Amino acid sequence: LYAEPDALAYALFTPNDPLFPSQWGPPAIGVPGAWDITLGSKNVVVAIVDTGVQYSHPDLSANMWKASDGSYGWNFVSGNKNPNDDNGHGTHVAGIVAATINNGVGVAGTSQSRIMAVKVLSSSGSGYVSAVASGIQWAADHGAQTINLSLGGGASTTLLNAVTYAYNRGVLLVAAAGNGSTGCTVIYPAAYSQVVA
Repeated sequence: LYAEPDALAYALFTPNDPLFPSQWGPPAIGVPGAWDITLGSKNVVVAIVDTGVQYSHPDLSANMWKASDGSYGWNFVSGNKNPNDDNGHGTHVAGIVAATINNGVGVAGTSQSRIMAVKVLSSSGSGYVSAVASGIQWAADHGAQTINLSLGGGASTTLLNAVTYAYNRGVLLVAAAGNGSTGCTVIYPAAYSQVVA
């Protein structure tokens, strides 16, 4: 009664990471559908400018960026090559971005990009805007294509200059709009026009 092409059907990608079923974020932003197209690329470097990253974490170590000297980034709090996380926030953010997918461990990151650790916040989760600005510039100078800033505060010329510096080098900057439960004021650096909030 009719004719049509006999199309192929295929299994949709579902990672075997044990905590994936409890992750609300990836389904909320359509990540499983994107994974049917691509899992991402290790050619993409995402700088996590935050409290550092636990680069030895079993769900992150395979996706860590390394400098030519073997370091994983830079620590602007202590002024050295050890950007290890002593708070946990930066590691959590790095896991959302690029926890190893389908390795049977922990959660599934949204992509399989490489994580550059840039520590600008102390163990208390706070730090100076000058350190954040230096971290942005350092990441841009060391090959980050995307910079994640899950942090924020007030406006600053120093911060704007760093954002502009990275933006003018073609870096995508993504920052937290804010976590407040009331009001709708977007914090900085997310409020700058060069940044995706």
